[in-house]
Amino acid sequence: MEEALKILKEIEDNVEVCCAVTMEPDEVLLLIDKLKKILENYDKGSNIK
Repeated sequence: MEEALKILKEIEDNVEVCCAVTMEPDEVLLLIDKLKKILENYDKGSNIK
């Protein structure tokens, strides 16, 4: 789980550089935040949607 969150952090740090061709960077950041919450809840044993 920690490795997945590190990868998301790296993507988040570079989204302004690598995105904006197919998606707006702000949209990507929102998706990253949603995914982080899902992973963190899953790691805690919660299945909250």
